[in-house]
Amino acid sequence: MFQYTGVKCPVCQNELTEEDDIVVCPECGAPYHRGCYQKEGRCIMEDLHQSGQEWENPNLLKERSVSQPTALLCPHCGQPNDARAPMCEKCGLPLQRQTMLEEFPGIEAIPQDEESDEETSDDPKYEAYRQLYSAISIHDLIDGVPVKDLISFCQSNYLYFLRVFKMLSRRLNSLMFNWPAFFFNFIYFFYRKMYKTGAIILGVLTLSYLPSFILAYFLVPQALENPVLLTTLAFDITGLEGLLAVAQVCSYVPMGLSLLSGFIANRQYYQHTMAHIAALRQQYGENEAAFQRALLAKGGASLQSVLFVILGILTAIFIASVTMAFVFLQP
Repeated sequence: MFQYTGVKCPVCQNELTEEDDIVVCPECGAPYHRGCYQKEGRCIMEDLHQSGQEWENPNLLKERSVSQPTALLCPHCGQPNDARAPMCEKCGLPLQRQTMLEEFPGIEAIPQDEESDEETSDDPKYEAYRQLYSAISIHDLIDGVPVKDLISFCQSNYLYFLRVFKMLSRRLNSLMFNWPAFFFNFIYFFYRKMYKTGAIILGVLTLSYLPSFILAYFLVPQALENPVLLTTLAFDITGLEGLLAVAQVCSYVPMGLSLLSGFIANRQYYQHTMAHIAALRQQYGENEAAFQRALLAKGGASLQSVLFVILGILTAIFIASVTMAFVFLQP
């Protein structure tokens, strides 16, 4: 029972000693004086029992906090690193001031303020580097929002978004390409719960296919009469030249939307995240527990919305196909 020496009994709040008769709750592991436990007749750590958690020795927690330095997130690749590591173990980005000076010899050493541990400099090169590429800690703020709140909202792939958000908060005109948004287009925005942006892109994409659909309405009867046209493509487009030109121009719209999605996705998600966090903070005020629950509910990703949208698109295509078949194949 020596590991409980110095720990306060939850009932009498007196520290446990090696001479005390100590009993431990079989459910959560909290230690008591035997007399105190018998007096209560139960463990008073009901909150731990209800949440399924175990009691943790505060002395061991204190030792771990002293012996293990806070992990720092690399702002370039998001890799967690030891707080004392000179550079990121994954991408090699300098994480400490001395390493930065060695990697960038053109930046002169910056003297420390005697009354503060903060590094200061009049060198704009150093200041720009420090602001953009310094490591991200769980206690940092990005655009005034705690990193822990951003993690709770982003959830999946939060390491990438922390780096992106920090860059955007410092250089609002910077362009960072989002490859998943490029490849998945409007689906990416629905996945990240940016429903308005996703709906707009889906709407424009649908309209871009409309001229081709109308053109097909006039050409399908020719193909039904002469199936060879499907191979030769020698359709009679008399009177349809303008519609054909519009359809050809619109055929480039999907690629343009993919490029646009790749360029705007990070900024859109940054604005989306900051706006929702600010609104939720205003709504819940100092009720931190309710605020964190709301962050988890509003944030994250939604695979269900993606499946719903895809199902809706497939249903629309099926209805359109059946309608055209009914129109052209009826006796």
